[in-house]
Amino acid sequence: MNQAPAVEVFGHDDPARQTYLPTLGEHLVQHHRYAGCGDYSELHAIIRDGPSQLRGGLVAATHSGWLYVEFLWVADEFRRSGYGSRLLAAAEREAVNRGCSKAYLEATGPAMAAFFQRRGYTICGELVEYLPGQSRYWFRKALAAKQDPPLTNG
Repeated sequence: MNQAPAVEVFGHDDPARQTYLPTLGEHLVQHHRYAGCGDYSELHAIIRDGPSQLRGGLVAATHSGWLYVEFLWVADEFRRSGYGSRLLAAAEREAVNRGCSKAYLEATGPAMAAFFQRRGYTICGELVEYLPGQSRYWFRKALAAKQDPPLTNG
């Protein structure tokens, strides 16, 4: 008689994580990202100071006409200098070049909400008290259409 599959739960430090995580990751990516939309493509942008000094980065993807920004990070000493805005704008430009017309992301807390709102994102969902005294927000933004270069006489 065949034994029924078992459900196991493991954490970050569990040795089972190294055994199963690569295969689990492959299946999840294939099922959720590719099966759902077919045109999923990763998008990364970085800020570096010298050949190997990473100072900030953005992890995103494009799919189904959308840019999804998963993570945006700028090193503490470079914050409030416009680098986060530059990373986000670079990702949006690339997404438009890939045919996207919309963007979405999620963030926690009023400071991050204000950052994205100043860049044209609007709140489309809120999970109140995600953390004590802080909401988790979902944002969306219409991206500017790709414009052809102006015609010149000559």
